[in-house]
Formats: sequence, structure tokens, C-alpha cells
Amino acid sequence: MKNLRTTMMIIALTAGLAGCGAPDDLTEASPAAAAPVATQPPSAVPPMITETPLGALPPSTKAAKTAGAAKTAGAAKPAGTAKPAAKGTAAAANCTGIALTAQLRTAAESNGSRRAYLSVVNKATEPCALNGFPDLQLLDGRKDPVSTRTVRAGTKAAVTLAPGAAAWSTLAWSTVAGPDEPTTGDCQRTATILTVYAPPDTVGIEIPYSAGPVCKFGQIDATPFTTKAPSA
Repeated sequence: MKNLRTTMMIIALTAGLAGCGAPDDLTEASPAAAAPVATQPPSAVPPMITETPLGALPPSTKAAKTAGAAKTAGAAKPAGTAKPAAKGTAAAANCTGIALTAQLRTAAESNGSRRAYLSVVNKATEPCALNGFPDLQLLDGRKDPVSTRTVRAGTKAAVTLAPGAAAWSTLAWSTVAGPDEPTTGDCQRTATILTVYAPPDTVGIEIPYSAGPVCKFGQIDATPFTTKAPSA
């Protein structure tokens, strides 16, 4: 009886195990049975380009992007204000011998020296400038040069001559023979023409000269041109 009971329990246990079988949720798929997944090498996959809307950027990034766009487009600048033209007129051109007339007025000899007043007048229709001293050259009747040396006395200043205006220079020279000059007769050859050159022009103005020999080898002291007329 005891053996029969034991045999029945073994039969029942065996039948129960055969009916259950292997549960589905405990079954694992074999790695070899899994379907292969197609892959591409990294170089074959095109990069994904995304653009973040301007509104989605953080405040600092959004401000920088906005400033960059404004700089690229070019901000409108206020129109500049024209600079006013400088006051005054253009400087007058230098006076030339062609534009001037000249005249010499001599004074009487006194104490071995002589004085004369040289005037020049602007005959052109435009103002012109004199800046300095006259240059002088004595000529004889055949227009051959007579010994002449102009010595500048004083400080020059720019002078502008309007059309028809005059400027003056005072001339002075010795009538007494200097060293190495003849002591009898004329100290130098007598001149009949005085050629005047206005600084810095090289065109001479010839005027009559009748004031006698100029001693000390033709030395003539000349003051700079001025618009102030001499009192003598």
C-alpha cells in the first residue's frame, strides 16, 4: 500500500510537469537568430543642419545676432554738415615788370650824398604783391651796364598793390669818390637809364636817369617797398 501511494505521487508529478512546458516569457532569442540592422559608415551619412529660430535664442545670443545683422546691412548715418568756406580772398600774385610803371624823383645833393624816391604803380586790373627791395641797374646812353650795386637797408614787409596803387622805396648814394676811384672828374661813368626790377621778377622797367655819377662803384642804398609815401 505504501509503495502504491508512492508510485501514484510520482505519476501525478510527472504528468503535471509535462503539461506546463517551457514558459514563453523565459525564452531568449539567440544572438545568431536576430535580424541584422543595416548601417552606413559615418562619412556616408549627410550632416543634419538645423536652424534655431531667432526667438528661441537666449537673450545674449539674440542681441549679438541682431547687432551683427544691423552691421552687415549698414546703419544709416546722419548727413554731414558742410564746412563753411574760409573767409578772405586768395593771395595776390607777385607784381611783374610788365604790370608796373616806375618813376624816379631826385632831391638836391647835400653833404656829398644824394637822395631819390622811386615809385612803382600797378597798372594791371588785378592786385599784385611786392615783397622786399627793388633791384637796380644803371645803363649808359648805349644801354651798356654801368657799375651798380644795390645795398638793402631796412626790414622788408609784404605789400599788396590794388590796381592804380603805388609803392615807394627811398634811394641814397654818395657823390664823393671812394677808395680806388678817380679823385678828379667823375668817379664813375655817367648813366642815363635806371632799370628797376620788382622783387622777385626779372623783367626790368627802364626809366630816365639824370642825377649824375654814383660813386663807391655804383653803390645805391635802397629801403624796402612801402605803401607810405615819402614826406620829402
